[in-house]
Amino acid sequence: MDSQPAPPLRSRSLVVRTLNNAIHRKTRSSTFCFFPIHHENEIEEKRNRAAMEAFVSKVFAAVSSLKSSYAQLQIETQFPFRDQKAFESADERVVDEFQVLSELKRRFVKGEMEINSTPPYMTVMLSEIEEQQSLINIHMIMLRKLQMEIQEKEAQTEYLKRKLCKISQSNGAMEKKVSNSSVLERIRFTDLNLNHFTVVLNYGLKSIRSFVKLLMLKMESANWDSDEVVKAIIATEDFNLFREDREFKAFALKSFICREMFTGFSNRSFGVQKDENLPRETLQRRRFFFQQFQETRSVHQNPNTSFGKFLKLKYLRMIHPKMESSLFGNLNQRTAVESGGFPATEFFEMFAEMGWRIWLLHRLGFSIADKVEIFEPKRGSRFSPVFMESVTGDHVSDVDFTVSLTVVPGFKLRRTVVQSQVCLHSPGTPAK
Repeated sequence: MDSQPAPPLRSRSLVVRTLNNAIHRKTRSSTFCFFPIHHENEIEEKRNRAAMEAFVSKVFAAVSSLKSSYAQLQIETQFPFRDQKAFESADERVVDEFQVLSELKRRFVKGEMEINSTPPYMTVMLSEIEEQQSLINIHMIMLRKLQMEIQEKEAQTEYLKRKLCKISQSNGAMEKKVSNSSVLERIRFTDLNLNHFTVVLNYGLKSIRSFVKLLMLKMESANWDSDEVVKAIIATEDFNLFREDREFKAFALKSFICREMFTGFSNRSFGVQKDENLPRETLQRRRFFFQQFQETRSVHQNPNTSFGKFLKLKYLRMIHPKMESSLFGNLNQRTAVESGGFPATEFFEMFAEMGWRIWLLHRLGFSIADKVEIFEPKRGSRFSPVFMESVTGDHVSDVDFTVSLTVVPGFKLRRTVVQSQVCLHSPGTPAK
């Protein structure tokens, strides 16, 4: 059986080449169409992401603007005394911001997130700027709110201070009235005894304590060095011993005031008038002093009286010009006193009250006894319970205690002694 002849080699090669070329052309055609489609998808995705970021930035900026407008509205609502137009304007801004948010919501629901022709990155930047500006406005609004609250609190404080001042003055007047009636009005010449002197002495020491407190406050306000003040009053050794004791510093200042105010107490004239004007007989002199005691207890603010001259003398001596200038920034009170007047200031009124009570004590003392002596234990003296008592009121039985400071002097009327008040110290023990 004859075999069929094989196709020529050239013809087979041509078919193979044709098929190969066709396959290669299809492959190249497929590759050419695929990559442009993928690239366009990436660009679209990036564009959508940028548009979404820009839209979200707009939302955040709108929310921040709403917060700022609402904060302003709260300010206008909280402080109704402000302008009504400002309240209406703040209310309109809040409504406008809600409308902006409503429009953004509508566009999001409908998928209209493209923001005109502005590039997304520009929209993001502008939105961030707007958001930061809104945050700054919020902080500024809160600052204004705090400032208004401070002003309101300051106004309330001033009102309460004035109210407290009026109440204090009223209480002071009532206290004086009650104290005068209870301490002074019941004293009769025929019943005079040492107990009356002790009561009026305590009455005077109470006013001295009040004046010391006021003076210490004035010194603190003027930035005085309390240590230097105490050094000028007491010995260096005692200062080093008590320098950390604030109560002792008050005692030191009280000691200075008592020393100045009681100077000349043993003199019948108290340094104001001459003794030649007094009656010669003892009983008449006592009645004379008691009559002045009665007259002075009802009128104690007349500069032309003996008491007025006494008060002027004590003020000009105790309150040095440099001291007054440092405490008050001027010499107005000193000028008024020198010209024969009584300045209407809290400081001088309290000083006058203190001086008045000491003047009453002096008049009463010479109403009880024709001779009144004052004594002041020296520093380092051994404690004597007959002539001394601890200024703190503690009972002291150990005679090893010594005097470090005399706060209130003692008095001798006839054969009776009124104890002095002293600060005591004993080696190895705390002060009393």
